[in-house]
Amino acid sequence: MVQGAPALVAQRAAWRALEAGAVRVSVPFEVLARIAPGRPGPRAALVYEAERLVGAWALERRRLGPVRVLRPLGGPFQTYGGPTLARSVDAGAVASCAWEALRTGADALKVSRARGDGALLAVPELAEHAVLVDRSPAVALGEHATVEGYLAGLSRNRRKGLKRRGRRLRELGSLGLVEVIEPSARRAAVAEALDFKRAWLAANSVFSATLSRGDFGDRLSACAVASELVDALKLFRLELDGKTLAVELGFIDGDAYRSYLGAYHPDWAKEGAGTVLTLEVIGWCIAAGLRVYDLLPPDTDFKRSWADEISDVHEIIVPLSARGRAATPVLREGRRWAKARVAQLPAAARQLLG
Repeated sequence: MVQGAPALVAQRAAWRALEAGAVRVSVPFEVLARIAPGRPGPRAALVYEAERLVGAWALERRRLGPVRVLRPLGGPFQTYGGPTLARSVDAGAVASCAWEALRTGADALKVSRARGDGALLAVPELAEHAVLVDRSPAVALGEHATVEGYLAGLSRNRRKGLKRRGRRLRELGSLGLVEVIEPSARRAAVAEALDFKRAWLAANSVFSATLSRGDFGDRLSACAVASELVDALKLFRLELDGKTLAVELGFIDGDAYRSYLGAYHPDWAKEGAGTVLTLEVIGWCIAAGLRVYDLLPPDTDFKRSWADEISDVHEIIVPLSARGRAATPVLREGRRWAKARVAQLPAAARQLLG
């Protein structure tokens, strides 16, 4: 196990080599390298098999009053908790080894999102404390050779509606999907996405704890412009005659694409710009040979309208001491309680909290 940001960053070469052939990348190493210096108590377990690194799991140790809580180090940038895993290894055995190394010196572990088919639930102690909290709709891209093949599996009305939206936008000008690569363009696209998303949240009286964090935009932008993350953090823009209609950011996780943040310009909401962008990115993923387009929790009717598979998502809270056991109810319900209370406040008050 390594502890502290400098020791973690020193693992760059080995960790990046693991990612290059990983079946699962819970969070890209270069994201961790950029946020670890600002995190309390970063630590990582590296699991080797015959001198080959086959797994890596990074956590941070935060304090909740007197209680020391382990959480995934990637924080809001981590789509699911769990280790990065090499191909052709026993995922449960690797996760178990990592957990044994990381569990010391803490009162509890909290992983807010763990996939039902992931490595963490293959560890008996972690599975024992897992609670189903959500589901994640996804498109099984491996079942479709082309985007037309995907569309053919949808209902007739759904298929016609999607094609109609795209056709209407193309009648207005030159419409196209742009994969954003150049750093300054990526910075601008992140800013647009956050502006669009915050406008939607305000219009719908929805509070987002993540987007309200003062450092979130700066950290996301720093990750987006890093040349080392262009292949892992994908950024797409739907353009009409050069004007941005919608933006999507997603993480490549082995053979899966995790749709992390999608937002559309408020002026183009009725024209379905976000819907058209989603279909375009699905087509990009199919062409890239990916096998899953994961819409991520929370589970919504809109996301299910795209999906042909649904995965369970669990929250794991493991008490490791008497203090941890006493704090478990707060860890389980405290954030949801606070979020519900904030959602009941007037819009002006929520903005002050943000």
